[in-house]
Amino acid sequence: MSHVYATSMRALSPGHGALVVERQGDRSHLACIESRAPLKLLAPKNHGHARWVYVGTFGGGLVDGDEVHLEVEVGASAGLFLGTQASTKVYRGTSRVTTDARVGEGGLLVSVPDPVVCFAGASFTQRTRVELAQTGSVFVVDTLHGGRIAHGERWEFAAYETRTEVFRDRRPVLLDAIALRDDEGSIGRRMRRFEAMASLYFVGPAVREAGQSALARVRAEVGDATEPAAPSPAVVASASTFDDGASVLVRLLGETPHALAAAIRPYFDFLPELLGDSPLARRP
Repeated sequence: MSHVYATSMRALSPGHGALVVERQGDRSHLACIESRAPLKLLAPKNHGHARWVYVGTFGGGLVDGDEVHLEVEVGASAGLFLGTQASTKVYRGTSRVTTDARVGEGGLLVSVPDPVVCFAGASFTQRTRVELAQTGSVFVVDTLHGGRIAHGERWEFAAYETRTEVFRDRRPVLLDAIALRDDEGSIGRRMRRFEAMASLYFVGPAVREAGQSALARVRAEVGDATEPAAPSPAVVASASTFDDGASVLVRLLGETPHALAAAIRPYFDFLPELLGDSPLARRP
């Protein structure tokens, strides 16, 4: 019995969820989907071979004391797209989101949530840990907007900390962390003219070609952040390889959330072919 199955068979704690996707014939199917408030999981139908699941919270955001923990298992040759219904609003106070995922041989996990938006005084911690089988793959996107900018809250949150870990056969492939804390000085001053940021992680054989294309795009079209192609570009980017060059990390900074969204969209062009349908086709 898998760990996620075992989790789903006992009473879940508030804010916890369990999700299992298995391959049956030419499509992926949900073998388990359970959640407890404030976490909610929605699984709409689609025309592709991968399953889609959207993560949300009752109340439209995370409030002080909220702790969300999602356990995910993607079976051999199965595919899962994880998204969100809308941006994750983090209200004043302390909250935490943890995702623990396992991807079997030939399996694929695509996690493309909407941006995180931290309100003034918010303290948010996010940890994502993915265990890959030898031929498992994962594509993860993390996007952060600089707060409720239209309300005068530009980088006014107390803390934002995120950590992404990917292991293959229990050996570390990627360990990446970002920490923005106002007790270390003004976050807005350190972010300078930028109001949004994103990190894209391409790991595993199913996304290797897409990762290499992303690397080429950064180098040829966007330009490296240390040597911008224009005096003050609206978006700057950097890219690096790891896992002996087979995997890619792309980081982007945008002057505005709109500029970042426009720049990041081409990096998702490979998803319809990979998933058999496009979960982002109807997004603005």
